[in-house]
Amino acid sequence: MSILSNISGFVAVVLGVVVAVILPLLFDAVRKYFPPVGGFWDNYRWAVRYIVLAVLSVAVALIIYMQWRNGHPSSVLNGTDGFLLGFSGESAIEKMFRPKVKG
Repeated sequence: MSILSNISGFVAVVLGVVVAVILPLLFDAVRKYFPPVGGFWDNYRWAVRYIVLAVLSVAVALIIYMQWRNGHPSSVLNGTDGFLLGFSGESAIEKMFRPKVKG
């Protein structure tokens, strides 16, 4: 098992998490578009949110990958399995931490 195989499996998990996180945001962006025109930082404030979101996505992917690695210490994670782990794992984690809707 090479380090490259481990990296490609982790990258697949990251991609699955990114798709699971970004897909709902893309649907919202299509509906709402970007913020109205204003000052310099008003135009780029949304970018900070996406940077924070990217950092969170990589952290969640690392948790999912380490969990998989703990259960499969000598296996190689292929791309499709990694993508599905990332997509489904992020969804489960998001549901745990999302505030409950009242009413």
